[in-house]
Amino acid sequence: MGKIEVWISEPGKNPRHVWISNSLKNLQNIVEGYIEHYAYSSNVGIICNEEGRFNDCKFNCVIDGQQFFGTLIFVGYKDEEFDSCPLNVERLREQLPQLWRD
Repeated sequence: MGKIEVWISEPGKNPRHVWISNSLKNLQNIVEGYIEHYAYSSNVGIICNEEGRFNDCKFNCVIDGQQFFGTLIFVGYKDEEFDSCPLNVERLREQLPQLWRD
């Protein structure tokens, strides 16, 4: 698996833009558990801990009425696979202001 460019949002912190290994094990390490995927839009997905609300993960934010707990990874899609997130910092701030703590 290669590397992908993503946004990581940890509870209480501003999102950070990083390159990560696009492997199941790495995604699970980042969210600290089994992953669950939510389609935010046609080209952006959110990866989170599937049991975050039940296993002491801190509250992160609400997106489209859905509460998220723990660390989130914002990814893009390519051929039904996770890929680099297409959002730059301006678009992320505009579309998801609830992620920003400043």
